[in-house]
Amino acid sequence: MSCIDAKDYAVENGWAHVVAEKIQNSMKINQLRKFFNSVKRIKEDLRAERDDREIDAIDSVSETKYELFPELAYAYGRRLITEDFYELMTMCLRDRTSNVGDFRAFEKFLSAILAYCKMCERSSGSD
Repeated sequence: MSCIDAKDYAVENGWAHVVAEKIQNSMKINQLRKFFNSVKRIKEDLRAERDDREIDAIDSVSETKYELFPELAYAYGRRLITEDFYELMTMCLRDRTSNVGDFRAFEKFLSAILAYCKMCERSSGSD
């Protein structure tokens, strides 16, 4: 994911905005926040490891990111997140996060989705 330019997902009407508009009426923002908090926790753990041993941090992305799959499966199984969101997140994690830079880019993408969800929520008058 680190090879993807922020301008492709972070700008208004970019990928994050499109995702936010698609999920705004079918998912609660709280579910997105819960997942985002888990991603942030893992990112902080990786930062601490990287300060200690950079090579180990890169290897642990492969192991640590898999903690997120059961969380996504649970939320999807309980119908708290949409199938499209589930598929997007698992694809990003499985196929696009092989190192620390990729995981950081994934976190930024998710952060942008969350920001646009909040904007869409406000625009729809539900805030």
